Amino acid sequence: MGFGNVGSNTARFLATRGYKIVAISDVNGGVYNPQGINSVVLGQIKTPSEIPGERITNTELLELKDIDILVPAALENVITEQNAEKISAKIILEGANGPTTPEADRILEQRGIMVIPDILANAGGVTVSFFEWARNVNIKDERIPSPNKKDVLKFMSDMLRDSTQKVIEYQKTYMVSLRLAAYILAIERAAPLFRAKHTA
Repeated sequence: MGFGNVGSNTARFLATRGYKIVAISDVNGGVYNPQGINSVVLGQIKTPSEIPGERITNTELLELKDIDILVPAALENVITEQNAEKISAKIILEGANGPTTPEADRILEQRGIMVIPDILANAGGVTVSFFEWARNVNIKDERIPSPNKKDVLKFMSDMLRDSTQKVIEYQKTYMVSLRLAAYILAIERAAPLFRAKHTA
């Protein structure tokens, strides 16, 4: 759901790695093809309306049956208490900021649906923005790569892999959802900085 930078690139990335993309949508609605949408076609289009197939609404996309992964990559609060019971995906990968309400989150957790939270799943852009900001203000930090693309992607990937491993570790340790595990990790990393600031 969503065919902007996050949604379109996620669909193309997954398609080139063998995942079958059965539906995509944007603000004007979407298209559904249970046989899969060709990765070459995904790489050539700008909007789902260019693809032949069954027309569906964004609501219908969220509630499709027989899908494994749902990627809400457009708006916040699209998965709610009203539709959380109708979602059949086994995994929700949050590409948008805040696409799942707290009430829906509880329902999904009770149903055993894995939610990969936005704070983890779509952190790449913020991470790279941090690199850029740090270079612009001349912060000396070993986490900041040189501005060439290869280094930026490597450093970003390393940070995200490390954070993902930690979140999974905390999920098991504290027996909580991935979202709560990510919050615990975030607070653990940020708290010492606030303490240092207020005691300086």
